[in-house]
Order: sequence, then C-alpha cells, then structure tokens
Amino acid sequence: MKNLLCAALHPGSANSIGPVIKELLKSEDYHIKTLAYGPATQIFSRLNIPFEIPRLINVSALSCVIDESQPNLILTGTSDKDKENPEVLEQNLIYCAKNKVTTLAIADIWKSYGSVFSEQNDKFKYYPNLVAVMNEHARITMTNEGYPQETIRVTGNPHFDEVIKINKEFKNEDRTKIRSELNIKDDAYVIMFASQPIELAYGKDSSNPKYLGYTEKDILKDVVESINKMHHIPQKLTLFIKVHPREKQKELEDIIPNSKYPVIFNQECPPIKATLASDMVISAFSTMLYESTLLDKPSVSYQPGLIGEDQLLTNSWDVTIPIYQKKDLIPTIEKIINDLDYQQSIKEKRKSFSVEENATQNVLKLIYQQIS
Repeated sequence: MKNLLCAALHPGSANSIGPVIKELLKSEDYHIKTLAYGPATQIFSRLNIPFEIPRLINVSALSCVIDESQPNLILTGTSDKDKENPEVLEQNLIYCAKNKVTTLAIADIWKSYGSVFSEQNDKFKYYPNLVAVMNEHARITMTNEGYPQETIRVTGNPHFDEVIKINKEFKNEDRTKIRSELNIKDDAYVIMFASQPIELAYGKDSSNPKYLGYTEKDILKDVVESINKMHHIPQKLTLFIKVHPREKQKELEDIIPNSKYPVIFNQECPPIKATLASDMVISAFSTMLYESTLLDKPSVSYQPGLIGEDQLLTNSWDVTIPIYQKKDLIPTIEKIINDLDYQQSIKEKRKSFSVEENATQNVLKLIYQQIS
C-alpha cells in the first residue's frame, strides 16, 4: 500500500486537490492522510473528504508529521501568506519534504507564483518537485519566471472538471431551484459580486507595500452606488453578494450604502451554484471569474485605481471585461444588460477560453508515475 499525504489551506487549493483525493480514496491501494487548515476545512467537509486539522503548522511540527506518516508522495495546493496566515501549511510541508519525499503542487489559477514558492532571498524555498498547471499558457508563464521547465506539467485544474460537467448538464429548472434556495426571484436579473479578501492579503492603504490601490470594500461600494444611479436597468434587479470563506460578512454589510434594489448576502452557497443563479458576475481577480467564464456568464473584472500589474490574465486575453475606473462601471454594466450585439460579441470571446479537460485523471496519472 502506498501512503499519500495531502494538504491545503486556502479554498482554491482545497478545490484543486479535492477531486484527486476523492478518486484516490476509492482505491484500497492507497492510504490517504489529508491535512486541512483554515478555510480548506469547509471545502473538504462539503466534498465529504475526511481530514485532520494539525495543531501546529510550523516546520518542526510538520517534519514530525512526515516522519510519522512516511508518505510516498505529498500532494498540495498553492496557498500563500497573508495577514492572518504568516505560516502556510503547504509551503512548510514542501520545505520539510525536500530531499525526503516527492512533492506535487496543483496550481489553481493563472498568476505569478513568486509569493507561493519563493521567500525574499530564496526563489525555490517552497518549490515542489512537480507543479501541475492549468494549461500551456500557465506553463509558459512559470517558465518565463525562471521555474524549471522539466518540473512543470500541463494537467488542468481538477476543480474545473466539475465546472465543465455541471455546465453541460445544467437546465433552466436547475437555476429556478438554486434561486429559490437563495430567496432570489426567478424572473430577477441577478448581478453577483464575488468578493475576495483583498484587504487581508494586500492591505487597505499604501502603508502596505503589497497594496493594490483598492480593496474588496471599495469595489462593493462602487458597484452598489453605480447600480443605484443607473437608468437603463431591469426593475427586477437583485444584487447577490457572494462572501468569500475567509471574509467576515458583517464587515461587508456595514459598508454598503442604501440600495433601491434587493441585496442578498451569502457565504455558504458553493461558488458554482452561486454563479449559475446569476446573470452577470463582477469581481476583482477572483477564481470565480474563471468559473463564470466557463459557465458562459458575462464576467467583469473591476479593479479601481489598480497599482501594478493586473493579476487576472483573462483580461489581457480579451475574455473577461476589465474596468479600472468607477466612471466606466455604469456604461459597461448597462451595455452588458441591454446591447444585444455586445452580448453576442462577449459571448464569442468567452468561447475562446478553454482549459484542459479530464484534469483529475491527468493529475492521477502523474501521481501513479511518481509512486509506481
């Protein structure tokens, strides 16, 4: 029997390795030990994956975990540090495993991975033996950043397998059922704001060197204010706020100005279901914008006053719709709702966005190759 040790901290990481773990659990040939910390516990619970919460996730504690479990391979997500998580489960586990155990990390989104794999003076401090990436573009991006080409494998993100499958099977009655569960009227035009913990990760002002020029609260306030000023907009409009697992819902509720349209907050609804209940999705650079694109929803990336590079690569690919100034919110949203030619144009652009299918099986094959 082969032993596998799996670990995730952030939701995106848990979503990416979750489908692989579920498949491995079906076999009697593997003993799977899964570590979850923070928000990943919610994802693994939803996926019915048994997990343990380590009491400590520092290097010393995780070295003991590796010694005790004797894994043949370690499978992780790609979480990075923020204000609440100065120690990252996956990073420390990969660091402890160097020269001992083969490590495989699954990248869940297109981004620069310096904050995931590197420390100030050590580019490869948390770099695993292998990285599974979403597509060829991601492989090229990592190679250009100086990561060894031979360590990068194009597999796709296993989480997107579920997105693609659901999109193929989804029917109108499914949307009606989801909306009913969320207390949203079936005939409403729903704009979803997919929030993300930007302030937590990047700070709320320039005193933080990672500051982006905006926070999730700035975005939400601008979106609500703009919608309230629109003239060419459906009367039965609903604003649906999808709260990220790492956020505090009350903080978002407190900063919202009065709205003449219904505003619904929800933190528990799975992202795919939330997207399917919506007609348009607005976020900054959340993974949910990739999901909404795959689910054929108009997807807007709003990053007011952006400092530095745009982290959402689909903006540069002309797949998602980038907005960088508040004054452009109203005309863009109204155009998405009312302009039929524009609707068709952005729909065709969404079709150009593709990901590797059968990603779960691709990652499994990679694992079997390493431990056979």
